[in-house]
Amino acid sequence: MIEKWIHNLFNEIGLVDVPRQSGDGVYNIELFNNIKLIVKGLEIGYYIQSMIAEVPKERVESLYILIMEANFLGQGTGRAAIGMSSDENFFTLSLFINYEMNYQEFKEKIEEFINYLEFWRMQIKKHNKIKSIL
Repeated sequence: MIEKWIHNLFNEIGLVDVPRQSGDGVYNIELFNNIKLIVKGLEIGYYIQSMIAEVPKERVESLYILIMEANFLGQGTGRAAIGMSSDENFFTLSLFINYEMNYQEFKEKIEEFINYLEFWRMQIKKHNKIKSIL
């Protein structure tokens, strides 16, 4: 099902290099504006993850507070969660969606996820600019 949806999504946005599922069941999807999604099928749904931005070296405490507030009940993330990569060098955005949906709902979830991803990229970029002024 997910493979068909990914093909449909790529056709709709005019991308030709439709990703294939890797041996471990993961789709590595490269879109526009340096957006790279990892989509993996689970027993009860799908897991989507993307790198947001590199963790800044300075004034990171204020950014952690902002992210914790955004993660609270998923209010600032669209029910996704901001976390960190395993090496703790990048912020990530992750979302679980259940199987009980159709293609249109899947597409809307991907669009919303990308919107939040871009929003948080801008927030972290703003944070880094403020840091450089101080």
